[in-house]
Amino acid sequence: MNLVSNIPAALEWRVYKGDTASLAIAILDDKNEPVDLTGITFDGELRISPEDSESDRSLAITVLENVLTVEIPDTDTLPRTCYYDIQSNNDGTIQTIIKGMIITETDVTRL
Repeated sequence: MNLVSNIPAALEWRVYKGDTASLAIAILDDKNEPVDLTGITFDGELRISPEDSESDRSLAITVLENVLTVEIPDTDTLPRTCYYDIQSNNDGTIQTIIKGMIITETDVTRL
């Protein structure tokens, strides 16, 4: 049986509380060539549960060529687990490119 799926890739992201969490995502086509991201916007949110109606916070996303850098500057207030996804908007066409769970670990040195 063949399968067609629009479910985005899933990535578990582990962060250390108190540190700035940063994740770089290279966007490549099916031939491993860089995708031109000109004119495409990206949004990402965190939620305590995927079903929550309210977002816990937005992710800071910057784009340089074909690489998205996703940052959570203040990880101190993150819960033990939460969920995220990142969507692209290309002239009204919305596509979730990645989703997953964030798991935090409490730091030892607290400045």
